Amino acid sequence: MSNPSPQERLLALINAANPHQWQPGQLVFSAPAATDQSTKNTVVTVTAQEGLPYAGSREIFYDRVDMAEMPGAASVEFELDGQTTTGELVSAMASRFGVDVSADDIADEALPEADEFGTITVTVRAAPGSYLWHGELTLTLAPAIQALADVIEVNELDGLTREDLSV
Repeated sequence: MSNPSPQERLLALINAANPHQWQPGQLVFSAPAATDQSTKNTVVTVTAQEGLPYAGSREIFYDRVDMAEMPGAASVEFELDGQTTTGELVSAMASRFGVDVSADDIADEALPEADEFGTITVTVRAAPGSYLWHGELTLTLAPAIQALADVIEVNELDGLTREDLSV
């Protein structure tokens, strides 16, 4: 079963708080916007689909989730595997953190340069149009760690001789 769309999630919130039960496709949602006009952090405007017996629009206030809360107790360190943009991290984030996050939720930005150890610290920002997320999250991308035994295959060496130590 696939995840509900962001608009279906908002529709469920509207239906949970109101006696009239709307069906998918009956309401049109504006882009979300941050707000300080409410105790909630987000506002969207909903309008009834054309042809329905409803007129006007209504502002709906709700809370998007701060991306900083996304990991929960999960590690924010990921293996660097050729990614070049934050958008390429979405599926790994969804899988690791067990949350509904899609490419539409993330501002797709180039990754910064790696440090001297090949590690990248990146700030992943919510896309302004995300219905579900706001804010940002810092992740660490580290090169894959190889077992030394896989790199040094031969561990029984010939050894040194007196000639090797002559000065």
